[in-house]
Amino acid sequence: MIPAGWKSASLADICNFIEKGKRKASFGKNRGQFIFVPSALTTKYCDEADYVETSIVLGDGGVANVHYVDTPFSASDHTYILREKDKSNVFLKYVYYNLLANIEHIQKGFGGTAIKNVSKTYLKNTPIIYPDLPEQQRIVAKLDALFADIDAQKQIAQQSLQNAEELFESFSDKIFEEPHDGWLVKNLGAISNQKQSKNEIKCSEQDMVTFAPMEQLGIGSKYLFTKTTKTLSEVKTGYTYFAENDVLMAKITPCFENGKIGIAKKLENGIGFGSTEYIVFRPLINLDIEFLYYFLNRKTFRMRGAKRMLGAAGHKRVSKDFINEYPFQYPSNVETQKQIVCQLDAVYEQTQSLRQIYTQQIADLDELKQAILKKAFNGEL
Repeated sequence: MIPAGWKSASLADICNFIEKGKRKASFGKNRGQFIFVPSALTTKYCDEADYVETSIVLGDGGVANVHYVDTPFSASDHTYILREKDKSNVFLKYVYYNLLANIEHIQKGFGGTAIKNVSKTYLKNTPIIYPDLPEQQRIVAKLDALFADIDAQKQIAQQSLQNAEELFESFSDKIFEEPHDGWLVKNLGAISNQKQSKNEIKCSEQDMVTFAPMEQLGIGSKYLFTKTTKTLSEVKTGYTYFAENDVLMAKITPCFENGKIGIAKKLENGIGFGSTEYIVFRPLINLDIEFLYYFLNRKTFRMRGAKRMLGAAGHKRVSKDFINEYPFQYPSNVETQKQIVCQLDAVYEQTQSLRQIYTQQIADLDELKQAILKKAFNGEL
């Protein structure tokens, strides 16, 4: 229901769709002089501005996204640049807030099997309700003040989340990167195989084995558990073989950088097959497998590996030389290794608990914004 005295119009009635953005998404960088708006929820930066006037930028790909930009900027070719038609009748930032309140409606217009898109016609027909100009300005001022406070709280929660994640990284790096008296140091290639021989398989061709494609290898999960099975004959060729307690790690971008890694557990007949993009680690020495897992599952390790990737863009893989030559230090006593794993488990659990707390805080603040927007456009603010 439209509040008394308010009007209703389509987005195209009150805003001009100036043009689409001019740049490819790759134009956006992590640093730069100007804002770069992709068709995404977050903005980036660039060093060349195509637009100087205050604008609304609507994305047409991925997920519903809308940005209000009041400084010089550039935008991707999957965005529309909008400005108000009549400044004496419509306040542009009010329209932006109204679109944010309507974000679920905009999302419903996105369709497609791979990357989802929304049509220009659908965006133009997005309904906008508005009061007279002074009331629009009053609502915007109130929303600006409320959202500034919420954004400040959200920034604190996001920093706390980052600190929690860095807590575990710092602790694990102290164990695996700093020197320890009495520990042995060998290259990864000397302490583990990275490719296992199928000749050791004793099952028949019709026996069931575990099948684990890349999407089943998790991020932040120590173990790979899956109930998917196939006959050995179905997967023996064209897939990577692994066995119970092997460590699987993705070698292709972006899966490697994202930390897709896990220890294979509860495999059917003790045997598994999966993506050809797996590296399969199996110790050649007396080594606790979870100790090896924690060594490999570190941001420091992944960042260094990412710099040594080979191949074409989009298909880069961490190099064998990087893996084989990476120094691995460890105590020779397995019981000491297990004690360290217990310490890592405890810190990781603490980190996960904090992550859940701060992630929920951020989600709650986002929900609060939507609740305030709903009140604003029901005439209750």
